[in-house]
Amino acid sequence: MNTLQNSFMNVILAAAKRYEVEPFYSMSVPRRGDFKDDEYDQFVFDLEHYITQLVLDNSLRSRRDSVEILPKSKDALRSYVHSLRNCIETSQLTDAKREALLKKLDSFEAELEKKRLGLLSVAKVTFEVLAIPGALWASGDMTVKLVTNVMQVVAEARAAEHEAKPLPSTEPFKALMPPRPTKAAPQFGGGFPDDLDDDVPF
Repeated sequence: MNTLQNSFMNVILAAAKRYEVEPFYSMSVPRRGDFKDDEYDQFVFDLEHYITQLVLDNSLRSRRDSVEILPKSKDALRSYVHSLRNCIETSQLTDAKREALLKKLDSFEAELEKKRLGLLSVAKVTFEVLAIPGALWASGDMTVKLVTNVMQVVAEARAAEHEAKPLPSTEPFKALMPPRPTKAAPQFGGGFPDDLDDDVPF
């Protein structure tokens, strides 16, 4: 076993132990001199089995927590973001707070370029803006209206998507399945054999 393979297993098993991920949590990092290549290959195959399940789960989770925005709606959102940017730049916020809000708008605009818009990015922008006292805005009413418009466009897109194709269930994801059935523990007890009576002298 070479140093690279040893290092790879060390990192994976360390992470598994930190987060108590079985079956890797119960494994030990092998000593270099006691490890065979076929054991490393089996470790990689098993790891790929679990990673595939995680990738599929994350794909479903991403769809559940995002929405597809049509081009026309994206244009409307960009227009609202541009106006919100003007509101922030003309506000009476501190420089640090103003810069932080502008960065959140930048992140939101970057999300708009993706195929699906993450709902968390929408929440970050709207909550941060609405949490600022109205007196600090040049026009508080306009700011609130712009944020409301953003939420309405996203909500309408999500409702339309759900109507066209129901989103994945919100039930918890299933536990990861091992690549092979686990060996059943040997059974002990269970009574005496039926023919034992023939050997009992009473």
